[in-house]
Amino acid sequence: MRRANALIVAFVALAVIVAWLPGPAYAQVVTTTTSTFVNRFGNTTTTTDTSYDGVLVFRDSQQVRTDGTVTLVKHWDFYASGAVESYTEQRLDGFAPYKIEKQYDTNGVLRNFYSELYINGELAVQSFQTFDANGFLLTKEDRVLTTLADGTKVWTVTYATWSGGVLVSSQVVQYPYGYDFSGGGDTGGDDSAEHRPGWGHGDENHVHDGPPGHEEFQGSGGSGGSSGNERPGNGFGDKNHDHSGAPGNDK
Repeated sequence: MRRANALIVAFVALAVIVAWLPGPAYAQVVTTTTSTFVNRFGNTTTTTDTSYDGVLVFRDSQQVRTDGTVTLVKHWDFYASGAVESYTEQRLDGFAPYKIEKQYDTNGVLRNFYSELYINGELAVQSFQTFDANGFLLTKEDRVLTTLADGTKVWTVTYATWSGGVLVSSQVVQYPYGYDFSGGGDTGGDDSAEHRPGWGHGDENHVHDGPPGHEEFQGSGGSGGSSGNERPGNGFGDKNHDHSGAPGNDK
């Protein structure tokens, strides 16, 4: 009888262990759909949708000239609901190439906006904007590369904050050409694409891996303020990039 009871206990224990064992690995089905459009100038636009288990995850589009030059690149990330999570657009050719980035919340409200403009290969304008859950502007930082009367180049930066759609504060500060907006001060005067000022106001739990060739948006910045030693936050952060500003600039 004792042996029978021991066997029953062992069987029950084995059943419990089996119940807790993980099931077979689930194979995720990845599907890509590509469409191509050629305009009357011969430029080709190729759009590729990528879905996981039938749910659209991201979309890539690029425009290519007849000589093979890529002129325009776009990328979308989607929430599981199908709503747009983020959007990036980059013009690569011409006199004034630009880049635009947007991030939306799950309700479809724009929360972060970033743009940059290059003139003759040099970063000339940047704009960082954040919005509240109702879509009202919270913070804005505009950087414009300015040439003074003596020929000196400086960054003219306007910081502004809003509350409920009402402007609360605004100030203009000038920084030397080459200023490192990550807090490191003057970098020696190189504001080219390879040494452009950084970003900020990211979400450390928000990663946009995307397909190869797209930048990863990952950060930990905040919206900040405009008084004391705080500056208004920006948009689309870099986890290694702090937008706290350098001491002594009355930010």
